[in-house]
Amino acid sequence: MLHLHKSAKHMILLVEGLILLAGILFSCRPLETKQYEMQDFIHIESEEQESRIVDVVPVSGIGRGVYRVSVNYSSESLGNQLKATTYNNHVSYHSVRMDEFVLNPDLTKKSQTLWVSQELPTGGLGIWYGGEGELSVQSVKIEELAMGRIYDCLCLLLALVILYLVIRLIIAVKTGVITEEKVYVVGLLSLIVVFISVPLFLDYIPEGDDLRFHLLRIRGIADGLRAGQFPVRIHPTQFYGHGYANSIFYGELFLYLPALLHLGGVPLMVTYQWYLFLLNVATVLIFFGISKKIFGNVRLSILGTFLFAAAPYRLINLYTRAALGEATAMTFLPLIIAGLYLLYHHEPSHPEYKSYKWYLILGYTGILESHILTTQMAAFLCIVFCLVAAKKTFQGKRFLQLVEFGVITLILNAWFIVPLLDYFLEGGFTITELGSVQTSVIQGNGIYPAQLFLLFLNGAGLSLGHQIPDYASYGMTQAQGISVGLAFIVSLVYFLYLAIGRNSQVHTEENYSAAKTLAMMGILLLWMSTLTFPWDVLCRLCGSVVYNIQFPWRFLSPATAVLSVLTLFLLQMSKMNTTNNTYRHMVMLLLVLHMVNSGYLLYSYLDESEAVYTYDGSVFEDKGSGALSEYLLVYVDTDEIHAVEYPTVSNCAVTGYVKSGTNIRFKVSDVKKGENGSGAYVTLPLFAYSGYHVTNDAGETIGYMADWNGRILLEILPGYEGEISVSFGGKWFWRVAEGITLLGIVFFIYSIVKFHKKKSDISL
Repeated sequence: MLHLHKSAKHMILLVEGLILLAGILFSCRPLETKQYEMQDFIHIESEEQESRIVDVVPVSGIGRGVYRVSVNYSSESLGNQLKATTYNNHVSYHSVRMDEFVLNPDLTKKSQTLWVSQELPTGGLGIWYGGEGELSVQSVKIEELAMGRIYDCLCLLLALVILYLVIRLIIAVKTGVITEEKVYVVGLLSLIVVFISVPLFLDYIPEGDDLRFHLLRIRGIADGLRAGQFPVRIHPTQFYGHGYANSIFYGELFLYLPALLHLGGVPLMVTYQWYLFLLNVATVLIFFGISKKIFGNVRLSILGTFLFAAAPYRLINLYTRAALGEATAMTFLPLIIAGLYLLYHHEPSHPEYKSYKWYLILGYTGILESHILTTQMAAFLCIVFCLVAAKKTFQGKRFLQLVEFGVITLILNAWFIVPLLDYFLEGGFTITELGSVQTSVIQGNGIYPAQLFLLFLNGAGLSLGHQIPDYASYGMTQAQGISVGLAFIVSLVYFLYLAIGRNSQVHTEENYSAAKTLAMMGILLLWMSTLTFPWDVLCRLCGSVVYNIQFPWRFLSPATAVLSVLTLFLLQMSKMNTTNNTYRHMVMLLLVLHMVNSGYLLYSYLDESEAVYTYDGSVFEDKGSGALSEYLLVYVDTDEIHAVEYPTVSNCAVTGYVKSGTNIRFKVSDVKKGENGSGAYVTLPLFAYSGYHVTNDAGETIGYMADWNGRILLEILPGYEGEISVSFGGKWFWRVAEGITLLGIVFFIYSIVKFHKKKSDISL
């Protein structure tokens, strides 16, 4: 029987190998290029007022793939566009996919990406005249990109890997290698992932509050990598190619995965959906892992995993608010709770004690690399906890583990922390001078206490809070369902009932102290999320440290993690101190409340949110950056920032100008002396962040300054003639920090190998 299974396995591998080889050979066919010169090029006079398609560039006959569409044109209106269409009812509309191709009046040539999912018998790119100003189109070029073939190979490889794993799983179950209990666990965890991922099974993304910002973060990393930056510090395409220092102020480590997928030909919105799906998988696996470590009960761990992964506030972050950073940070919060519990619950003599700090290290690293505000909240809670448990905190070996946790975390994240602190100390940015919001009070932005007790939570609506007068009048009528979830409120109330009861046996339980601490922290966090907490007083005392939080309901993020673990402690104690019927009824009540809370939230989100289609992010490019401008130089006027093809020069001639992301190269000649004896000036379409390297053809460094609107301004001395290169390379001590992080990663890998070797030796 085993021999048959081995033969079947070998046959499966052979068939999959042949399919993959066929896919690779198909991908190696020559790339297509089509050039369309407009013989009597299109020219529309400004007197014409009718909006219409004036010509069609045929794309029929081109095969499945990814193409770059390049247009030479002259336009006087943003209403003039290229629009993809199939012109065939028998071919899917989505067979030709391209972002809104706006013929920007500030440019004369432009390129965008076109996705074709099947060979087109008919179809084309319609040249749309918006009915205003003149429009001339000289040529359109369509060239196939290799990344389309890479995308097809990745899809094929993924399908084959899934097929192989499924067959191996079936064989393993039939041969008894995997027990029925493990299949049961995998099945239930998979169902949880599917339930919380329902909004991802669409061919579009439902609108979210910060959706455009985070999509452009992914595109910014991809464009930065394409331009030669690593790690990416400046997003080169934002603000019409002037660059944006998002990666310095905002942790983006985990967004490299969707960025790499986008570089491999995956449409931008699909990379976003894949990221959210993988985030759901990671959330489920992490919470199940820490629950099993703490409680040692598989069924209880599965229940807790569902409660946390499907928590209303987590789903609000993930979908309604599209708060990608905060949603990612939530994934790692359970690791913080597990690390603190294990370090304080066990004695230093425990054989695995030294490994417990890694829960904290990985948790804080994940949070820090995702969302700074959540990092601050987690640090605050840890400090409070350590002070409350001061007797245990300052015990020799335990305190040493906490110190090691802090030092190793700083080392692993030095590559991000050092540039961040450098820019904060340097100042001159909107975030450092004015804060992320132009107000010094945030209390009114908290939620109403009543929102914590709602059963049907709105998955759409407003999240701007009640501080803004225009929205205060709405009350809760159009508010998002921002709440921790009724199941957690019931758990908290029930625990308080048991804790207060004189005859309750829970006081003698081993984990009662830990549960009591979690309950107190949960109550504090819930209060802090409402508009009844005295935030305005704290704003006056602490300034931007507090009001940069913006919305007090952000504290529902750690509250969700804390109350999820508390609920498991409660159920564990309830099972030991009540009848089986009481325990079952409690579990069923929590499941029903949670299913209704989360299910209705997802339903209303899908039912009320508009569809967003974007394939390379260009749909947002001509409408601004999608960013909130916190990380710009403070005096930049974004209304005066436009797309430009050439630098602004005075008293010299510039030739051979080439711009690729944050890299610029050009030649200077005919430099004349200015009226005040100065040289020539060249203003480049890049914001003057510190860290740019400007050199001449002799390799000498040239200093730069910021012009009136924050762009790089170069002074060229009289008599100079030659080439000048500009690129963003950061600062020397940033490189040192990156080296320290690299050494930290090597140490981390070594520690894992050493721990597993020691563990295997003990088992022997």
